[in-house]
Amino acid sequence: MGRQSYLQWAEYWPTADGSTARPMNEIPKVVFSRTGAISPPNMEKTIATLKAKTSEHINADQVIANWQHPIVAGKDLIADIQRLKAEASKPILAIGGLSFASSLITSNLVDVFRLSVHPVVLGRGIPLFGGLEAPVRLKLEDLKRFDSGAVVKTYRPLRSRLNSHNSNIR
Repeated sequence: MGRQSYLQWAEYWPTADGSTARPMNEIPKVVFSRTGAISPPNMEKTIATLKAKTSEHINADQVIANWQHPIVAGKDLIADIQRLKAEASKPILAIGGLSFASSLITSNLVDVFRLSVHPVVLGRGIPLFGGLEAPVRLKLEDLKRFDSGAVVKTYRPLRSRLNSHNSNIR
């Protein structure tokens, strides 16, 4: 995930409830920073809240350790992603803001795009694909519709093997 998302999420997820909280707290975290360094999150309130509501199903110390001690990468985005892919036994899910996503996209590191469209028109925004030097053709692999009117489209980029970093990023 990107550095800014990491700092925000480290305060939220450890004390979150619901079906997504447990996997978010258990998965290994890799935080990308252009400098290759991050400041640790301020988790004093989060730690107090988590310890107050701890049950036998939650290991508070492990949850906090997972958030306080991520792998830090990002000085060489392509090399770091290739290293992570070589080490990973499962697909890598990239989570972050526009800057992080754009860096992955313009470096040709994304193997699968899951694009969510919600039935709201904002009238402004920053383009996600603005940094591309050439068009990237996509193949639609899946389409899910939700009662809310939102849709999630899953696309795979069509590219030659020569241009692919084979990163398994989603």
